[in-house]
Amino acid sequence: EKNNPWSAVIGASLRVSNRWIYLLAKADVLGRICADKADLLERVEYFKEFCIENQCFEGAYPFVNTHSKFRYFFTDARYPAELYDDTAFQIRLMSGIPGSGKDTFLKNNLLPVVSLDNLRREMGVEHGDSKGQGHVVQAAYSLAKKYAAARQSFVWNSTNLTTDLRSKLIQTFSVYNPSFQITYVETSLAQIFQRRKEDIPSAHLERMIRLLDMPLPTEAHEVLHFRNN
Repeated sequence: EKNNPWSAVIGASLRVSNRWIYLLAKADVLGRICADKADLLERVEYFKEFCIENQCFEGAYPFVNTHSKFRYFFTDARYPAELYDDTAFQIRLMSGIPGSGKDTFLKNNLLPVVSLDNLRREMGVEHGDSKGQGHVVQAAYSLAKKYAAARQSFVWNSTNLTTDLRSKLIQTFSVYNPSFQITYVETSLAQIFQRRKEDIPSAHLERMIRLLDMPLPTEAHEVLHFRNN
């Protein structure tokens, strides 16, 4: 009953086994006392057959390369196409709560970095200054577009906590045809509050944690997860 059930089951297969989903759903129905049990079981079997037809019941759908995977979900297509990977450079989007260790992770990075925190400091913009933050974002986009136009790989270093924020960046820079990598960095809540207690109010950090959408493999060519201890 989804708008694009093909994308839904193929996307699910990149995160969890659809066989497990099938078994869990079947066990759930069998454990119910209800009048429509037969109908529900039939739906569960339809799900299994649909996944088998789309090569994603036993494991992840076998995309020929990461570019084919990215373009499939980016365009919300019905059937995956086998595409030649003609990307010439990479944009790495960092993601994580302030204090999670993104800057530490990038310490040995050799690529240019577009850092909203650095631009904020250079421009003298305080946290909570919405107008000033708008100028910071404009400056970041301007610098990033210069790198992209030159086909220069770079890192966009900001929190990028929600799917919508990451999608907006990917939509903006997709015209340059890069490959996208999302690097999500996390640490313990205790570490986060300890590291950022001086410059970000606890209530603001708590709100950011509630807003977090974990990056999914359907969002980019590659999605990496790292944990700092």
